[in-house]
Amino acid sequence: MVYPEFDAGQRAAHLVSGRMLDYIEMEKGGFTIVKMRPPAELHGFTIGESKIRSRYGVTVFGLMSPGEPFEYATPATLVSPDDVLVVGGDAMLLERFANRN
Repeated sequence: MVYPEFDAGQRAAHLVSGRMLDYIEMEKGGFTIVKMRPPAELHGFTIGESKIRSRYGVTVFGLMSPGEPFEYATPATLVSPDDVLVVGGDAMLLERFANRN
C-alpha cells in the first residue's frame, strides 16, 4: 500500500532534523539518496582523502558548488563548506553521516 501523507511526513522529518536539503528513499528503510551540506570534517579535503565510503559506508555521487554545474564526484573532488553533496546509501548510515558536525 502507498501512504502519501505518511511518506511525505517521513521525508519532512529527515529534512528538518539536520543538514539534509533533500531526501529520496528508494526503498523503505533501505537505499536512499540525499542532498546535504558537507560535515565540517570534510571541508578542504578531497573525497579520496576523506575516505567517506570506508569510514561512513555511504557514497558521494557528486557535488554542486555555488554558481557551478553539477559535478560527478571522483577521489580528487575537493569539498568546500558551501558545496552541496549528493550522497547515497543505507538510510541509517546516511542519517549518521548527515548529523556529523
